[in-house]
Amino acid sequence: MSIFEAMERLAGAALLALAPAAGVTVPADHRSRGPGVVALLRGRGAGDLVDGYVGELTREIWVGAETRSLPQEALERHFADLAEIISGYDIDEACLDGALSASAGGDRGRRIAVDLFLKARADGALDARKLSDDVAMFVLERSFARLVRERQRIMSLAPMLNEFVGARAASAPQPQPEPPRAPVEATPQAAFAPQPVAPLQTAPVLRPAAPMPTEVEERARIRAQYDVSEAAEARLMTLIEGQGASGASRIARLESIARWLQEARAQLMRPTNDDGDLRKLKMRAADALAAGDLALAMETLKQIRRALRDGRRRIEARLEDEVAALKAQMTEEARAAARLAELAFARRDYLAAADLFIEAADCLPKSAREEAWRYHLARADALLRRGEEEGDDDALGEALAGYGGVLKLLADGSNAHGAARANIGLGRALHRQAEAAAGIGRLADAIAAFRKALTLVSADDAVLWCEAQGALARSLMLSGQRARQMPPIREAVEAYRTALSTATDEVAMQSRLEFNLGLGSALLELAEFDKSPDVVEGAAAAYKDALASLSRDEAPAAWAEASFNLGSALLARAEMRGESGPDAERLVAAVAALSGAADAMSPERDGEIWVNASLTLADALAALAETERPPLGRLRQAIAAYRRVLEVVNRAATPITWATASMNLGSALIRLGEQEDKRNNWLAAAGAMVPALEIFEAEGATAHADLARRTLKRFHEEWVGLLAPQPTGPVAPPATSHLQQVG
Repeated sequence: MSIFEAMERLAGAALLALAPAAGVTVPADHRSRGPGVVALLRGRGAGDLVDGYVGELTREIWVGAETRSLPQEALERHFADLAEIISGYDIDEACLDGALSASAGGDRGRRIAVDLFLKARADGALDARKLSDDVAMFVLERSFARLVRERQRIMSLAPMLNEFVGARAASAPQPQPEPPRAPVEATPQAAFAPQPVAPLQTAPVLRPAAPMPTEVEERARIRAQYDVSEAAEARLMTLIEGQGASGASRIARLESIARWLQEARAQLMRPTNDDGDLRKLKMRAADALAAGDLALAMETLKQIRRALRDGRRRIEARLEDEVAALKAQMTEEARAAARLAELAFARRDYLAAADLFIEAADCLPKSAREEAWRYHLARADALLRRGEEEGDDDALGEALAGYGGVLKLLADGSNAHGAARANIGLGRALHRQAEAAAGIGRLADAIAAFRKALTLVSADDAVLWCEAQGALARSLMLSGQRARQMPPIREAVEAYRTALSTATDEVAMQSRLEFNLGLGSALLELAEFDKSPDVVEGAAAAYKDALASLSRDEAPAAWAEASFNLGSALLARAEMRGESGPDAERLVAAVAALSGAADAMSPERDGEIWVNASLTLADALAALAETERPPLGRLRQAIAAYRRVLEVVNRAATPITWATASMNLGSALIRLGEQEDKRNNWLAAAGAMVPALEIFEAEGATAHADLARRTLKRFHEEWVGLLAPQPTGPVAPPATSHLQQVG
C-alpha cells in the first residue's frame, strides 16, 4: 500500500464517520469499506472532494512539526491504522452537531479529532498499534478539517452515501431467498449499481450511473486542468508507477501531484521584491516543475533556499548592527541625562536631579538592567536628601517608594551590593520620618532595613558595611532614648564600635568622625543607666578622637559641640572619685574643653546649647576650686559664668534652668564668703537661693527644693551673725554642691 492509497482509505473512513450528519446510517460492517466509497465518489464525478483532501493532507504532513520528520513507511502505517480507528468508533452526536454548526469557528476538525482520540486512547487502541499521540492527534484533526468545513457539502453527498450503503446491503447474503435475477455484466461499476432492495433510509430514486471515464480521459483532464505538459505527465507517471501504485490510485496520485505542482509554480512565479538572480532561480524551478523534472526542480529549490538563507543572514547581521547602534545611542542619551542629574544634585536642586535620573532610566534599552537600577537608586537618594535637608515629607514618601522599586528590580538576589544600598536608603528615609513622629514604630522598620543590609554585605566591603553599622546605631540610639531602655543603647554602642574597628582608609574621614561623635553620645546616654567609670571614660575617649579630626575654624559648631560633650564626660568622670575627692587633672581638662566650647559659641546663635555649656563650665570651675588653694580665682570664674547665664536665660520661659543657675551661684557665693567679704557674699548667696527655692517648689523639683531649704536653714541659724558679726565671726554654713539642670 502506497502513502496515497493510505490517505484515500483515511478519507473514506472519515466520510463514512460523518455520514450520520447527512442523515445516512452506515451499518457497522460497512464502516471499514472506505476505499469503496472513494471509488463510488470518483465514479459519480465527486472525486474532487477526495483529491482536495489528499492534496491538502499531503502538503500539511510535509510541513507539520509532528509528521515532517517521520519516514514514509511510518506515515503509511499511521494512516492505515487511524483509518481503522475512525471506522471503529461512533462520533458523539453532540460533538458532530457542534463541529458542523455555523458558529463552530476554526477548530471544527479538532472537536471530532479529540472525541475519537480520547475514545481510542481509553480503549488502548493507540498503544496497541504503537501510534504516536502527537502524530495521531495531528492526522485525525487534519483528516476532518477539510471535510467539515461546509455542512452543505456533507449533505450533498447523502444520495451517493445512500447508494453506497444500499449497494453493499444488496450484495450481502439475505436471510430470505429472492427470485432469480437477470445476470449483470461484470463491469467495474457493477458492484455499486443500484439494487432492488429496500434502503435503510428513504432515498431519492436513482438513475442509471453514467459510465466511468477511462484512464486516458482522466489523464487528459488532469493535463488540461493543471496545465501539465505530456512530457511532464509521462515523467510523473513513471515516478508513480515506480512507487508501486496501480489502478485508480495512479490517477488519484497523478492529480494530487499535478495540483501541488500547479500551486508550487504559482508561488514561485508570484511577483516579489527579490533580486534578479533569485527571480531567475525561481523561474528555473517553475520551468523544471512544469516539465516534470523533479530532480532539477529539487536542486534549483535547494539553491533558492540557500540564497534566501544567505539573504536572511545578511539582513539579520545588518539588523543586529543597527540594534547595537540603537542601544548604544539610547545608553549615551541616558548617561547624558544622568550627568545633568549629578550636576543638579551637586547644586542641591534635588527635585530636578530626581526627574533627570528617572529620565535617564527611561532612556535606557531594556537590556541595560545594571544601569537602570542605579539611576532609580540615585533618584531615590536625591529625594531622600531633599527630605532630610528641607523637611519635605512628600519627597521622603517618594524616596521610600523609589527604594522599594529598586528592591523589586533586584529581588532575584543577583546583586547583593545594590540591594544593600537600597536597604540603607530605605532605612534612612524611615529614620527621618521617625524623627518627626512619636513612638518607635517607624524606627523598628528602619532598624529592620539596616539589619537586612548587613546580611547582604560583609566587612570586606568596608564603606557600605560601616555605613550600615553607623545608620543602625543611630536608629537604635533614638529608639532607646524614646523607650528609656538600656539594651538598644548598648547595641548602638557596639554598632558604633564595630564601624570604627572595621573602618579602613576607604571610609571617608567625615564618616569616622560621625561614628566617634555618635559613640560618645551613646555612651553619655548609657551613663544615665550605667554609672560605671568605663562608660564615661569611653565617651571621653570617643570625643577626643572626634576632636582630633575636627577643625575649629572649618567646623566651629561641630567642634564646639564635641568640646562641650568631652568636658561634660570629663567632669562626670572626675566627680566619681568618691571619698578621695574630685580628680583635679580631669577637672582641669574638663574646664579647658568647656571653656573652648563656650568661647566658640554665642547665646544669640547657639541658644540652649550655649546655656548648657556655660552652666557646665561654671560647675566644673566650682568643682576645681575645691582642689586648689586658695580657691578664690576659680570661684570668681564660676560666679561670673553663672551670672552670664542668668543674664541670658529667660526666667519665665525656662524657670528650672534659671533656678539651677541661681542656686549654684548661691553655693559658689557661700564658698567665696568663707574666704572674703563674708557678709556681702552670704547676703548675695541668700538673694540668689531664695528665689531659686520658690521656683523649685512651684515647678515640683522636690530634690532641688530640699537642698535649697537645708542651705537656707543654716543661713537662718547664722542670720544674726550676718547682720551684726562678732569679732570672732560665726561658723560658716557648708557650701552646697552644684546642681545639675533639671528637666
